[in-house]
Amino acid sequence: MHILYLVNALDSPPGVLLDEATRMGASATQIDTVNGRDMGSGDARGVPEAADDFDALVVLGGVMGVYEADNYPFIEESKRLVRHFHDKGKPVMGVCLGSQIVASAFGAPVYRMKEKLSAQEEWGFVPQTWEPAAADDKLLHDAAPELRTMHWHGDTFDLPAEAVRLSTRET
Repeated sequence: MHILYLVNALDSPPGVLLDEATRMGASATQIDTVNGRDMGSGDARGVPEAADDFDALVVLGGVMGVYEADNYPFIEESKRLVRHFHDKGKPVMGVCLGSQIVASAFGAPVYRMKEKLSAQEEWGFVPQTWEPAAADDKLLHDAAPELRTMHWHGDTFDLPAEAVRLSTRET
């Protein structure tokens, strides 16, 4: 499996997601969307227009919100790519901003959280709670129970129609 990671902030890399995928034998391409470069070769490279060279897509986080697309052109490009992967029947995972991009790509609203959680609950490496559907997911079926991932959220979204929640966390 060859996974494309869209890295939307250099301080929000794929981390354990890449580590786990590599451990399971997947290869990866990482694109720094803000600076338009391939993170492996350093060559100029924007968000691809098609899913053809990849088996799966992971869209990562960043400090911006999906509603800031005027300032960050990669957001609309990423939304188009998400739809293309979906149309090709290839798996897509969104993390943080990436989840906003996926939700927005399919018409779901994205908005500021009405109530922030305490700093202890909101920030830090927190274990995931995998929903039963994750066991059948192409990207997550072998994920470690309670895999610790970084949380730092100020926005949320509604799930698009037909979306399947794969993960949550205890609040």
